[in-house]
Amino acid sequence: MLLTPREKDKLLIAMAATAIVLVFFAIDTLRNAPETFAAIVAITALAVVLDLIWKRVRGPVGSPA
Repeated sequence: MLLTPREKDKLLIAMAATAIVLVFFAIDTLRNAPETFAAIVAITALAVVLDLIWKRVRGPVGSPA
């Protein structure tokens, strides 16, 4: 999929805005509800670990079972 320069700019602005909102959310959560922040970090880490394990167990995509 090819994007025009204008579409690329819009995409970058949208990604930057999303990142800024997530950073403010993380800082606010860390200050006001550290238990919730720790739970979010733990769940995210668990999701990444489980995804890596699943990809390793599954093997290459398209291989016969």
